Amino acid sequence: MSETTKECTSCCGCKFLYGAGNGYSNYTWMETYVRCALDKNPNLADDTVEGCYDWENNGEEDNLPATMNSRCPDFRPGSYVVLDVERDVWQMYDDNVHDNTFDDLEQQKAIYRHDRGEPKEDKND
Repeated sequence: MSETTKECTSCCGCKFLYGAGNGYSNYTWMETYVRCALDKNPNLADDTVEGCYDWENNGEEDNLPATMNSRCPDFRPGSYVVLDVERDVWQMYDDNVHDNTFDDLEQQKAIYRHDRGEPKEDKND
């Protein structure tokens, strides 16, 4: 009997999956919603899925129903980024300052546009 490796079907580990802090300020952070910057995961469409305290978001052991079987063809490996409530990182982006929070510019632009509710593609890119 031969062992077969199970194909990972989680969208965890994708650079377009990110957390969006919610609350009154960085000092009154209430929850973190899990989002897909490409809007490819229908389970995350309504911005109400919270990353629970025991979430194994490493892909292979994903225990969050909204992400565990939701890998799409646009999956790109990368870091899971969590934006703080006050979105301090966007001031640096607006000022054209590189921020080490992101793996690369593609990830940064996609998350920026999604978080700000902007169109996915810019004609000037």
